[in-house]
Amino acid sequence: MAITGISSSPTGQLWAAIVARVRANTAVMDAVKLAQFYEGRTSDLDKWTTATLPAIRFTPQGGGSKWSAEVQHDAPLIVKVELIVNSTTASDVMDLWWAIVAVFFPGDNSVLNSLRTYGCYLISMTDPAWDAQSLDDGTRVLAATGAFKFDQHLNT
Repeated sequence: MAITGISSSPTGQLWAAIVARVRANTAVMDAVKLAQFYEGRTSDLDKWTTATLPAIRFTPQGGGSKWSAEVQHDAPLIVKVELIVNSTTASDVMDLWWAIVAVFFPGDNSVLNSLRTYGCYLISMTDPAWDAQSLDDGTRVLAATGAFKFDQHLNT
């Protein structure tokens, strides 16, 4: 941690668990050349180029919170997921998105159960918006942007 004297927040711990889960998924990590998670790596800010595709970027975002008890509030950790493939075949970007979905929704409650330690009680997602783009070098690509929402009970 770059800031000394403060403890790790439950949301920071949840974020670390999410990143670790994605990094441990060989199907996703073997499929991409660049994975960005804002972990303090210099590559976290690299611009996407033809040489770095396919690529994924996970960006943590806050959401509206509400008090649920005198010493507890509910707040989501929203994770914006961007991905881009060096292809104009729709199924290529859909397949990569589906591989990421499978990281968090493997067909049982195992992921949610493992995240309960960090106060997470519900995982949901928005389907991505698909977009055809051109990179600076003129390469035509397909991109997708969606989000996963990790609802969290936070004791204060």
